[in-house]
Amino acid sequence: MPEGTTIPVTVVIALAVLSWLVPHLLEIKRKRDESRLAFFEDQIENFLGPLAGIIDETFVVYDIASQVLPRNQNGQIDQDLLESDEQIETWRYFQETYFFKLNRQAVDLIIAKQHTLGPEIPGSFRELLGHAVELESLFGLWKSRGISSAVQGKPWPAELQRDVHRLLENAQSQYNKQLLKTRRN
Repeated sequence: MPEGTTIPVTVVIALAVLSWLVPHLLEIKRKRDESRLAFFEDQIENFLGPLAGIIDETFVVYDIASQVLPRNQNGQIDQDLLESDEQIETWRYFQETYFFKLNRQAVDLIIAKQHTLGPEIPGSFRELLGHAVELESLFGLWKSRGISSAVQGKPWPAELQRDVHRLLENAQSQYNKQLLKTRRN
């Protein structure tokens, strides 16, 4: 091979490699961007969105119950203030018809999807798990055995609604940023 043809052959080989490498790298980036977009979409549609709806529904039901049941000075329903059989049956109705089911739905979602949050699980999520299990087990003990426990169940997590909506808004923001990034590329 003549000496003067070495550079053009090297250039041709480099161009051939680049013509394969650049589209390949762009395809990898496109797939990564689409994967991140799908992740945020799933997190919103199948976890945080439904969880926010369940928590908000719980607050609506609690507000209704607090209009017909006695409340303490903090405005919370106080089981110790339930005096009549009608009040006790009303509280039981709200628990059996709404709160246990809503708690179970929220707990099931958290258990199934908490991995999408990474290692930073809000403490209010763990508090809800404890609250739901204790509430249901103490209620079951009272209903089936007539045993009224001196054990007070864990309270409803005060920060749960705020935490869920903060996480949902953050996921929506990340989704929108990723959507813009994906569309630009």
